[in-house]
Amino acid sequence: MKTIILVENDPVVIKVYGSEFELEGFGVEVAPDGLVALKMLTAVRPDVVVVDLTIPKSNGTDVIKYIRSTPALKTIPVVILTKAYMTMTSLVQQAAAIGADMALLKSSCTPGQLLEVINELLSRASRLNPTLRSGLPCRPRQPSRRLDRHNHGFCFSTLDRRFTLHNVCRAARTTLTMKTIFLVEDDLVVIKVYAAKFLREGFSIEVAKDGLEAMKMLAAVRPDVVVLDLMMPKFNGVDVLRFIRSNPALKDVPVIILSNAHMTSLAQEAAAIGAERSLLKSSCTPGLLIEVINDLLSGKGG
Repeated sequence: MKTIILVENDPVVIKVYGSEFELEGFGVEVAPDGLVALKMLTAVRPDVVVVDLTIPKSNGTDVIKYIRSTPALKTIPVVILTKAYMTMTSLVQQAAAIGADMALLKSSCTPGQLLEVINELLSRASRLNPTLRSGLPCRPRQPSRRLDRHNHGFCFSTLDRRFTLHNVCRAARTTLTMKTIFLVEDDLVVIKVYAAKFLREGFSIEVAKDGLEAMKMLAAVRPDVVVLDLMMPKFNGVDVLRFIRSNPALKDVPVIILSNAHMTSLAQEAAAIGAERSLLKSSCTPGLLIEVINDLLSGKGG
C-alpha cells in the first residue's frame, strides 16, 4: 500500500481528501502543522507528500525544503495544495523554486483531480525506478459503506468525484424543502462538504462563489439564512453583509459568518454591521453549523 502524508490543519480539508485517499487504496498520515510533519518525516518515508503552504509553526515551504535536503526523502513527489491568494502562475513559480512537483489551488481542485496528479507522479516515479511499481493503487473505485456508517460530512459514494458547483446547485434545487440556506463561498471543498450536509438535513441550498454573484442572486431570492465567508473574490463578505442589511426585503435574514479571518478588521466590521453569529471555519464541523442554523431559525440563537 502506498502512503500519503497530508500536511494540513483544516479539518474539513483533511476529512474530504483523507477519505478520498483511503477509498482509493492509499494509507494516509496527517500532520496538522509543519513541526509535526518534520518529526513524522524522520520516522516515515511516504510515497507522496501533499502540503499546504500556510500551516502553523513551520510552514509548507520549510517542509518542502526539508524533504529536498534529506537524502532519504529528496526524490519523494511533493504536491502543494493551498488556498494562498495568489495567481496560479506565481504559485507554480514558487512551487518550482522550492522543489515541489505540482501546485494546485484548493478553491478549484477536486479530490479526483488531486488523485489524478498523485497517480501520474507515482507512475512517473515507477518508470524511473521499476522497483516502485508494486503497490500502485489501481483498483476500481468502490462505494464506501464505512463513510456512511461513521456519518462523515460527505459521502463520496453519492456524487461523482468530479464535483462541480453546478451539480450541487442542481441537486439542491430539485430537493423539496421548506427552508433555504444561501452559502456564499469560493472554496469547492467547503461547498462540497457543507452543501451535502445541508441537503441531508432537509434544506435546499443556493451557492454563490463570490461577492458579486451573491448580491446579484440576493436581488432575486430571499433565503431563510445566509452562511457567508469574509475573504472572497470581487466583493468580500462585509460588502455582501452590508448589502443584506441595507435591503428592506433582506435585512431580517439571519447571517452566519463562516471564515478563517476571525482576528481581522473584516471580522470586526462584520460584527459591527450585524452578523448573528461568527464561526471559525477551520474548527467548525458541518454538524455544529447545522445546530447554529436551526437555533437561529427557531429563534433561540438571536
